[in-house]
Amino acid sequence: MGNMGSGCRGFGLLVGAFCALMGVKTALAVTELPVLIQNGQVLSRLSGESSSERVYRCVVPEGAKNLTFVSASGSGDVNVYIRRGAHPTLQQFEFSSILPGNTETVRVETPVAGVWYAMLHGFGAYSGVRLRMTYELPAGRVADPVLSPGPGRLAGGVTLSMRAPTRGSVIYYTLDGSEPTPLSNRYRLPFRMETSSLVKAKAFLADGRASGVLDAMYETAPAWPALELQSGVPLYERSGNRGSVTYFKIPVPAGRTALKVDVSGGLGDTALYVRHSYFLSVAPRYVNGPGNQASVVIPKPTEGEWYVGLRGLSDYSGVAITATLAEAKPDLIVWADACRPYITTETFAPEDCAVVEGNVVAGTRRLLRFTTDTRNIGLADLILGAPEGDSRFEFFACHGHYHFKEFASYRLLNLQGELVGTGNKASFCLEDVRQWDPRAPRRENPFNCYYQGLHMGWSDIYDSGLPGQWVDITGVPPGDYFLEVSVNPAGIIQEADYANNTSRVRVSIP
Repeated sequence: MGNMGSGCRGFGLLVGAFCALMGVKTALAVTELPVLIQNGQVLSRLSGESSSERVYRCVVPEGAKNLTFVSASGSGDVNVYIRRGAHPTLQQFEFSSILPGNTETVRVETPVAGVWYAMLHGFGAYSGVRLRMTYELPAGRVADPVLSPGPGRLAGGVTLSMRAPTRGSVIYYTLDGSEPTPLSNRYRLPFRMETSSLVKAKAFLADGRASGVLDAMYETAPAWPALELQSGVPLYERSGNRGSVTYFKIPVPAGRTALKVDVSGGLGDTALYVRHSYFLSVAPRYVNGPGNQASVVIPKPTEGEWYVGLRGLSDYSGVAITATLAEAKPDLIVWADACRPYITTETFAPEDCAVVEGNVVAGTRRLLRFTTDTRNIGLADLILGAPEGDSRFEFFACHGHYHFKEFASYRLLNLQGELVGTGNKASFCLEDVRQWDPRAPRRENPFNCYYQGLHMGWSDIYDSGLPGQWVDITGVPPGDYFLEVSVNPAGIIQEADYANNTSRVRVSIP
């Protein structure tokens, strides 16, 4: 978790211990929320101190070849290490280039699809370095169809349109989950769907070449009555057409401090309407932020039913909506949409930090990795303060800083809710990483590992590539499971609401 200003966090043992003894911040920090680098993109003017570690992230599609990272220019001496699925370290990496100077090239001819990380390690201090990532797609590949709006949960029906990016290709589709062939429905014009459907679409060229199969699940429900929201519990994957309105409602008891409604994420453009009692003629509160980023706070809301309308200003998909009966206290939730679990197989030596800290046993293990995004949706900052001398914290020598104990728990459950496996990462450095609420003020002094907490409207993110961001699934039988992530499970931190601290994500283990 954290960003480039996180002091000593993420260091090796010797550097971390030195920082702890000196009691000062330094630029030697891992970029623990990695910068995304896309195919063909060049990151310029990169710099770092001697022994610094900067991590970058890319997503490699199926069928890609010759994944290549190239560093060049500038002064000093930098080395490049890459690894699939996890942050590289000097001890754990898959490929590297450690030539003198800044001219380094790392190439993987047939990379496995998924998330790859690249680390720039300062063998000496460096500055002015450029980093470029490229990969090649197979020649003549037919692009997958593009659907609008994207898949998700809709109120009422949806008018679905399809586009074939490869010139001359024709789209065939099915609505029953079967594989599309040139004998299936041919797409010509947008069409209406009124029932839940698994849409499968495939683009074909006249010479027989074809794209991959695009799977898209559209779940429809009646547009009315309005879907009831639970305080602080997000609803994800909302989709709709331009001009459509999806209605929600939330009952507000008397004497509440505020009603807060947020929408975020996804593609397209939406507007938000909030009003007391749908049938009253009073004008609603209207919010139209950039894209799908909008937030509205109703101070001292009138008792009764409050209605929320999500209107599509364009086709939209992947939008999340949250209504909170907010109090003047912090309120922590797990943003389940950020988990994005995936499976890796990794080997750990007895001296690895993850083994020393009890996150995993030595040897080759199969891991279910995921990201933990903790948001403060309350109307007050969470202030934990300086950790030194506070019994709620413990010092981790491998990382060179203090962690808050028992901040989160990770569990793997079968579909009957029975425990199958647990994650052993029990302590965290809690700090401001990303401003998720557009209304939240920018902070001149964000919380960090030296003075911990989480401002309202901000999130703390532990990237899936970090140590401990997993449940060990070695020996777990194939099947469908729930990944359960809870924050503040023991109620150590005072919050406005403890009922919204747990999220579950369904996962399939092959």
